[in-house]
Amino acid sequence: MQFEGYASVHVYHDEVAQILAQDMPSAMSLEMFAKTVGLGNPVYLNRLVRSGHVSTTEMINPRTKAMQRFIGTRDAAAFHHRFTTLRLLSKAKGETWQSLARKLRDAGISTFSEDGRDFGPVYLKAEVEAALAE
Repeated sequence: MQFEGYASVHVYHDEVAQILAQDMPSAMSLEMFAKTVGLGNPVYLNRLVRSGHVSTTEMINPRTKAMQRFIGTRDAAAFHHRFTTLRLLSKAKGETWQSLARKLRDAGISTFSEDGRDFGPVYLKAEVEAALAE
C-alpha cells in the first residue's frame, strides 16, 4: 500500500512457502538428505549413490518437470540401516561428535572407503556399534 507500480506488489512469505510446499515431492533431494545426516557436502552422497551403496528414487521434480533422484522413505531407511555419521551418532548417544570421533579413532574405526575412494564422514553402522559397545 505504500508503493506504486511493480513495487506495490506484496505477498506474504508464509503463504508463498505453503503453496510451493504443496508441489514438492514427498522425498528429500540428495543435497537436503546429505545435510540432514551430517555429510555436509552432497558430493559424498552422490559418490555413494553412483557406487551403488545408497539407493535413490527417480521422480519428476514438480517445479522443473525434469527427472531427478530423490531419497525416499525406503532409501533413507536403507541408508540408516547400513551407514551412520558423527552427527547421527551424536544425536543418538547424547555425546559430542568430537568425543565420538576420538572413540572411533581409538578403536581403529575409520570412515567408509572402497578402493581408496573418499565417501566423506560416513561410517559402516555395524563397525561403529561394535566398537562403541565395548
